[in-house]
Amino acid sequence: MNCHEVNEIAYFDQDLPEDSRLKIGDHLAACEKCALKVARLKKTEALLGAWKSVEPSPDFKKKFWSKVKENQQTLSWKERFSWSGLDLFAPASVFAAILIVVTSFLIRAPFQPQEQYQAVLSEKQAKSAEMVALVDLLENQEMLMDADLLLEMDLLLDIHSSNLEKS
Repeated sequence: MNCHEVNEIAYFDQDLPEDSRLKIGDHLAACEKCALKVARLKKTEALLGAWKSVEPSPDFKKKFWSKVKENQQTLSWKERFSWSGLDLFAPASVFAAILIVVTSFLIRAPFQPQEQYQAVLSEKQAKSAEMVALVDLLENQEMLMDADLLLEMDLLLDIHSSNLEKS
């Protein structure tokens, strides 16, 4: 049997069949390292067996809670809300500073959709200007056509009147 096959705890607790226990006993007689482990287990069990538990006095709970109440009454409101030396005001002031910084960035920085709105608005204004220019052009063309018509009529009248004068 080798050291990897030995289960010192099962041997110590006597939870093994007799043949396995005899094989481990032979190994422990030959292997100083495994024998030392079993010796440590025996020493630990002896120390734990000698350990006596401590029983609190019957009025321990009553004394404990009265001391707690006494300490709470003597503490100021600032000491009650302190946490490992930090006052309640330190975290609150940090929170206020962060809030101020975030608010200042929100106020100072333009809102992104507003820029998009401005771009769309300027596009629409440019299209409107183009439409107005086209309407003006059409009106001018109509006026020119009307003027051409008037000129033609004048010419016709002149021709007609000259024809009448000749006859």
